[in-house]
Amino acid sequence: MSDRSVARATDAMWSSNPPDAPLGAGLVFGQDGVRRLRKEWDALFARADNPLASQGFEWNDTAWTSLVMPRGGTPCCVVVRQHEGLRLVWPLAILRHHRAWRLAVAPAISECGDPLIEAGEDQAALAKAACDALWRHSGADLVYADFLRAGSPLHAALSARAPFFSQDLESFATDWHDTPGWTDYETGLSKRLRSQVEASRRQLAALGTLRVEQVTGAAELERTIRWIVETKERWLATKGRHSSFVGQPGFQDFLTQAARRMEPSGSAVVFRLTLDDQLVAAEFHLLGPAQLDYVIGAFAPDQEKHRPGQLLRLHSLRWAHERRVPLNFGPGRDRYKAALANTITRFADLRCAISLRGRLFARLKALRSVGHAGAGTSAGSVQP
Repeated sequence: MSDRSVARATDAMWSSNPPDAPLGAGLVFGQDGVRRLRKEWDALFARADNPLASQGFEWNDTAWTSLVMPRGGTPCCVVVRQHEGLRLVWPLAILRHHRAWRLAVAPAISECGDPLIEAGEDQAALAKAACDALWRHSGADLVYADFLRAGSPLHAALSARAPFFSQDLESFATDWHDTPGWTDYETGLSKRLRSQVEASRRQLAALGTLRVEQVTGAAELERTIRWIVETKERWLATKGRHSSFVGQPGFQDFLTQAARRMEPSGSAVVFRLTLDDQLVAAEFHLLGPAQLDYVIGAFAPDQEKHRPGQLLRLHSLRWAHERRVPLNFGPGRDRYKAALANTITRFADLRCAISLRGRLFARLKALRSVGHAGAGTSAGSVQP
């Protein structure tokens, strides 16, 4: 889709939602278009209840530049206005999916896929208007919406559109409502975990000089982020696992650029653990107004038996405790999350067909799933 055709499409879709309408919903395409939203986006971010750093303009604009456009994708925002004021923004990317389908999907890794939405009693109406606009104007065949809070306005609006795939998730976090002091939290951990942490610290210290630090400075941030991504890629390959972002061209550049430009919606917080100045563990987080979100981390495989990642994670938790911000570990049932967390939030992944071609895709996936089930290779559920 050319910039000129995008501009014409955008003008046409807004003409159907006049400025004096109670709610006007439409789409903005292309990098120039979405960047013109920045001032309003920042103002909405400031008004929203407990927004996440990944819902801010900077995180998404960096993703469009580093991840989406190099793949031939189109930056896109679903926006809902009222009396010319921006009340909802839903950042997306329009990408080719298996060559034949056009997919609307979040532009970047995020611990919550819900749109940035203004506080108020009409959030359900705002989310419905956003979905209506996506169905009418996106030109996409499918929408993949990951990590939606269960029961959120967007989760409810998409659930009403008969998703062909849904998956329930749990997200683990640690908050400090019942732990006024760090010692209160630490003593609340299992005796086994506390023993493991102390053993890790003792064993690693016996091998050399152990140091934990927050990484600052552009050069050191870039070096540490490169180590995280490269080490994570090797770990995934060793375990035979796949990530939608790790290993994708531009992902390392995305994290590096985001670390430099997150303000005013938040900041990147990177911690590392070194042994005689050699990296043995590192983590990348996003700090927003409401919480610290874990994004990605890695540990040196040759030190796995000493659990350096676990040792660094306790440092991240203590840093968050000192600032009285929850640390969100994100969706997934990794054992360490359950051991360290004291709160669980329900999330869901949803896949919806938008067009007739999208419904064909869903039908093909269902037939394929049934075939696999008959062959004994699948449980029969449709997989994304």
